[in-house]
Parts: sequence; structure tokens; C-alpha cells
Amino acid sequence: MNKLIFFALLFCTPSILFAQYEFSGKVVDTDQSPIIGATVRIENTSEGTITNEDGIFSFTFSEPTTTIAINYLIYDGPIVREISANEFLTIQLTDASVEIEPVFISAKYPITQNTVTASDFASQNLGQDIPILLEQLPSVVSTSDAGAGIGYSALRVRGSDATRVNVTVNGIPLNDSESQGLFWVNMPDFASSTEKLTLVRGAGSSTNGAGAFGASLHLETESLNEVAFAEYNGAAGSFSTVKNNLQFGTGKLGKWSANGRLSKITSDGYIDRASADLQSYFVQVGRALGSKELPGELKFITFKGHEETYQAWYGVREDQLAVNRTFNPYTYENQVDDYQQGHYQLLWNQNLSPSLTINTGLHYTKGQGFFEEFREEDDLEDYGISPITIGGETISTSDLVRRRWLDNDFYGLVASSTYNHEDHEFTLGGGWNRYLGDHFGEIIRGEFIPTAEIGEQYYQNDATKQDFNIYGKYTYDFRTDFGIVRPYVDLQYRNVQYDFVGLALDGSGTIQNLPQSVSHDFFNPKLGTTFDFGQHQLYVSYSKAQKEPNRDDYTDSPQSLLPTPEELNDFELGYQFGNRRNQASVNGYFMDYKNQLVITGQINDVGEYSRINVPNSYRLGVELAGQTTFGNQNEFTINANAALSRNKVEEFTEYIDDYDNGGQQTIAHEETDLALSPNLIAGGSFTYQPNEVVKASLISKFVGDQYLDNTSSESRKINSYWVQNLNLTTSLGNYIPSLHTVDVNVLINNLFNEEYESNGYTFGYIYGGETTYENYYFPQAGTNYLVGLTIRFE
Repeated sequence: MNKLIFFALLFCTPSILFAQYEFSGKVVDTDQSPIIGATVRIENTSEGTITNEDGIFSFTFSEPTTTIAINYLIYDGPIVREISANEFLTIQLTDASVEIEPVFISAKYPITQNTVTASDFASQNLGQDIPILLEQLPSVVSTSDAGAGIGYSALRVRGSDATRVNVTVNGIPLNDSESQGLFWVNMPDFASSTEKLTLVRGAGSSTNGAGAFGASLHLETESLNEVAFAEYNGAAGSFSTVKNNLQFGTGKLGKWSANGRLSKITSDGYIDRASADLQSYFVQVGRALGSKELPGELKFITFKGHEETYQAWYGVREDQLAVNRTFNPYTYENQVDDYQQGHYQLLWNQNLSPSLTINTGLHYTKGQGFFEEFREEDDLEDYGISPITIGGETISTSDLVRRRWLDNDFYGLVASSTYNHEDHEFTLGGGWNRYLGDHFGEIIRGEFIPTAEIGEQYYQNDATKQDFNIYGKYTYDFRTDFGIVRPYVDLQYRNVQYDFVGLALDGSGTIQNLPQSVSHDFFNPKLGTTFDFGQHQLYVSYSKAQKEPNRDDYTDSPQSLLPTPEELNDFELGYQFGNRRNQASVNGYFMDYKNQLVITGQINDVGEYSRINVPNSYRLGVELAGQTTFGNQNEFTINANAALSRNKVEEFTEYIDDYDNGGQQTIAHEETDLALSPNLIAGGSFTYQPNEVVKASLISKFVGDQYLDNTSSESRKINSYWVQNLNLTTSLGNYIPSLHTVDVNVLINNLFNEEYESNGYTFGYIYGGETTYENYYFPQAGTNYLVGLTIRFE
């Protein structure tokens, strides 16, 4: 009963997590003409916005009054003003400075999105990965292999996994070109260098990288600071978790400025031996370019992560959950994943005329690493080693330790140009990217492994992938007495060329690993209309997306049975309302899939399990969100959201291994649920902030039942769960004159010690006349805590 009362209070999730007050104003020049694109930033923070075509700005913040710094073009020094939530402030600029960032997603488009800024998650940014920090957004479910949010973690949006969520940073694609997923463990503490995250649900608008089949996530790195600073962020908590983070910046040195970050995070994890040792850095250097009339900026950014995690990929078998929820079957001391990935970006933004701007980005990513594992009684022939005779005994198996390596390079160019004149806006953009992947394995020791085979590569599989896309977006503002009607058209062409080593018949009719190549051409139209009536917005859109299969779909299938690309037709209809105290939104969607790739258990004719195209499947749902602020000093904020959906495969055939008779048995299914796609996701927060010193938030998340496969079997599912967290913050900077910021943050996760699992998998077989399914789950930690300290000097 107490939980039900608590849930009634907490049924909420923010579009912007802890925003309480809305601020607005107008920026003009000496002639009182509106200034478009001026940067309005809350002083000494990374939170801010830019002025629109009428010079108007608006943003939300957690305090009723604040100080803002307004920057424009290349003049010296920001204009600083105090602003209150109950006033509309007009600011006249005579000088300012360049602060132009590449913009790849615009709120003008009729897409379903949420934006989260650095200040929104600052009090919870205590070492956990970005998927955990975003789990309060609508239709989002996060999971962690180690169970505590540090190490291997992932998010699903509307039931779509990481391979169907397109991720970019500053417009540059991050998803792995072959698996098409994103491994956040390679980017530890990246949230500390992120200024803004925009999550677009559905196919969204055209962007760089793989097709967005469930959502796209766009990250913008932090802006360069106006003043020199040094900042320390530390945290410690359950499972021996420790985070240390040092940030620094030079401030403006003429037209130059630079800042950076060094981070180290360690944790033992909730699951046995699921330790993580994560290190990363972030450095950027920028220079203002151009003139007052035609400003620009050149920026070099580099960031790198190195992770060493003990493997917790196996999960916990269902019958083990009640005995030992933290069970990890791996016991070999160095059963680790060891990988490092460095990113390098050169970004140039320039106004070529008052109406024409260009954004370009050159990028290069280098990744290299391995996972090491102990193997018991492996067949020597699997490693190209002939059986060994010792003392008259022929030995064909051996215990051994192997490493499987990935050494890859990814580079390319992305660019866009926007023409904005009167009521017309046209963007032409695209990108060319090339990926080189070298996959190989080696035995590093073994009981009966010949010395000559130690360190030799027992397999090698190189791959090359090229991705080219070009798109055009156009909007036009029809101005009426009631508001603005804004039609939108977005047309994209994408070509993918993939060369790899796959399964094929050689000249003698034997299955061999042979070079193969596939090429795909995709045309993805998108269109819609936004009706903007001040506090009310209505939008409707249609988007088509197409996506190539991933690496395993190709390499595990014979050349004669390669899978076909997937296709999505996404229909969105949404309404939003907002004023100073209240915000609300409702969005309906229908995502109609053709040839979606799903796991059926089928073994192809070369003995590999593979995903199969199913002709028809869909996701149908409605997403609700709301926020209200109340109290004499607006000290209370309640946020809430809920997503109700129906996620179905119209028909497919399940395959089960038959160990009694050989081969596989089949079961036909109709109108079953898509795997790991809950029909209800809800949550929220209740925030109390009586003053600028103290803030407390109770945060809740509910996730409904999820099936482990596509059969809707009650015996193979993840039970629903409901988890509450408590976040406490105190800001003491005003009481310590020598310091700019002193914040103490406390995060208590899973307040009521709920036992739950957030991910899993299953497989079945027939043996001894009985059909058995093995279910494996990934348990999440019970009550645990993190305590953080931030100290900043300026």
C-alpha cells in the first residue's frame, strides 16, 4: 500500500528533468532589430539556448532568478543581466563573442523529441553511464550487465535496441559500422563533457550514420568557457565505486580558448567479479573566425576511452536467481574485455552571408582491443591444429586461453549548409564515411597447444564498409492570424557498400569463408507539418527509414540466403502545450516494419543460428508527459510520463533444436509480442527546492512485462518492475567566498530494495522427449548509493 501511495506521488518523468521556472526575453541591436542566433547562457554553467528568428529566447532553470550571459559575434566580453521568471527581459547588444555550435536537429521539424541539458542530470552524474542517466525519458528502458550502471550498459527506446538507435556526437556518427550498436563503455564519463542530449523517438529527420529504426540520440559536446576555471568532481559509493574527474579551461585568450577533462572510474559491480576500470579524456581547442557580420568558429575536439571490464555477459540462469542473484559463471582471473577507442574531430562553422551558414566536420576514430577467455576442452581442429599423439594417446581437445581481437579505423566527412531567408529555410547536407575492421583471434596459452601455435592467428576476417548519404530539408512558415503553419519536407539518399569474409560455396561445392560484397541504395522520404500557435503546438509526420543487416546477419548466413534490408514506415501525431508553470504533451505513433530481422532459433544450412526477415510487424502506441510547478515560491515540481504500446509480429515460425531425432522442430505463431518490448513504461519525479541551497527529488520508474522471445510465452519473460531513487543536492558555493561552486550530491538507487531484472535471453531444445527452455537474466542491484562532491574555482 505504501508503494501505491508513493507511486501516485511520483508518477512522473521530465522532458527536462529538474526544470522549475521558465525565463524568456528578446535580444536586439542598437537599432532595436532582433538578433538571430545570439547565445543566451546561464552564467557559469553550460546550460543555455539561442535566440530565434524574432530574437526571442526562452529556457527553464531550477531557481526563480538567475544571471545570464548573452554572446553574439566576435566582440569582447558577454553582456551579463539578472533575470526573473516573472519578467520578459529585452537586452540590447553592442558587443559580444562568438559561440556558434553545429545544429543538426531543429525543434522546427515535426518530430517527437526530448532535450536534456548538462544541468538537468548534473546531480546524478556520479559515474553511471549515459543510458542510466536517460532512463527517465519517455519510452526508455536502460539495463546494465554488471547491475549497477557502470560498465556495459544499454538503452532501448520503444522496444528498439542499440542497433536501431542512431547516435551522433556533434553530428558525427558513433554507432559501430558493422554491429550497428553503440558500446557506451568505450566512452566512460562522457556525460561530463556533454552540453546537451536530444533524443528523437521514431525515424526522426535525416541524419548521419545508420538508419534510426527506433530512435536517434544526438549529443553536443560542451561549449568553450569565457573564463578560466578548474573543477573537481568526485564520487564514491556501493560496490567500491569511485569516480575522479578533473576539468579545466583557459577562458578566452584573444580569439583562442581551450578546455579539457580527465576521468577515472572504478567499480566492483553488483554481479560477482563484474569489475570495471574505466579511463577517459576530453580536450577541445577553438578559435573565433570571421567578422561581426559573418562570424565563424574552428574547433578541434579529441576524446578517448579505455575500458577493462570483467565479463558479465552470460547472465544468471533462472533457477539460480533465488539462490544467488549475483552469480557469475566466469571464474578465470583474466576473463576481461580490454578495449580503447580514440576520437578526433575538426569542426568548422561559418556564416557565408546573413542568410547562409555552413557546418563541416572531419573525423577519425581508432579502436583496438580484445576479450580474453578461458575455454575448456575445445576441439583443436577448431583452431586449425591437428590432433596430437602423446604416449600413444591421441589428444584432440585442450583447455586453452584465447583472445579475440578487433582493430578498426573509421573516418569521414559530414557537412551541412543552411539557407534561412524570411520564412524559408533549406538545408542541404550529407556525409561520406569509411570503416576498416580487422577481426582476428590468437591462442595465448593452452595445455596441449604446440608452442608454434601460441600467438599465431587462428582466424582473420577483414571488412570494409562505405556509407554515403545526401539529404535536403525544407520548411516554410505560413503566418496566419492564429499562428504559424510550417510544412516540412526531408529527402535522403543513402548508399552502403560492405565487403566482408562470409560463408559461400567454393569451386568444389564445399562451404568456405570467402570474400563477399553487398551494396544497398536507400531513398528515405520524410514529410510533415507543424502548427505553432504560441503555447500550443500540433504536428503530424510520416518518415521512411531503411536499414541494412548487421555483420553477423551476413557472416552467419550462406551467400545464397543473405538477409534483405529492413524497412520502416513511421507515422507520428503529437500535441504540446506549455506556459510558465505547466507543460503537457501527447504523441501517438504507428511504426510499420517490413522484413524486420528477428531471432527465431532457426539454424541455416551451414549450422549457424541467424536472424530471419519477418514480412510484417509493427509498434503502435501513445506517449503522455506532463509537468507542473506550484507552491508560494514555486518550490514544488511534479513531472510524469507514460507510454502505452502494442508491439506485434503478425506471424513467424519458431525453430527448436531436436537432439533426440536431429534437425529442428517448428512452431507457428501469429500476433505475438516483439521481444523485450513492454506494453507499459511509466515513471517520474517529485522535486522540492525551497531555496537555492537544497533540492530533493524522488524519482520513479515502472517497466511492464517483457517477453524474452517473440512467442508471448508466459514462461519466458521478464516480470514487471517498479523502482524508486532518491536524489539530494546541496549547493554551498555562496557560503565559501574563495570557491565558485561547492555541491554535494547524494543518489540512493532502488530505495525499496526491489529485486528485478532488466534484460535477458532464452533458447530451447528437445531432449529425452521433453522440450526445455533455458532462460537467463541480468539482475540489477538492490538498494545502493553514490555520494558526489563538486568543487569549482574561477
